[in-house]
Amino acid sequence: MATGASRTVELKIVHISLKPDRNQFIEAQVKSGKYSSVDEVIAAALELL
Repeated sequence: MATGASRTVELKIVHISLKPDRNQFIEAQVKSGKYSSVDEVIAAALELL
């Protein structure tokens, strides 16, 4: 019987500065329910690069 492997992910805190319009866009994406956090919005944007 196989057991699930535990995977540790190391997180690094990074602070970024955003122009107000970009910050409002990100907040609107979270508020709309499409994403559950700012982190998810940023991750989705980075995957598009």
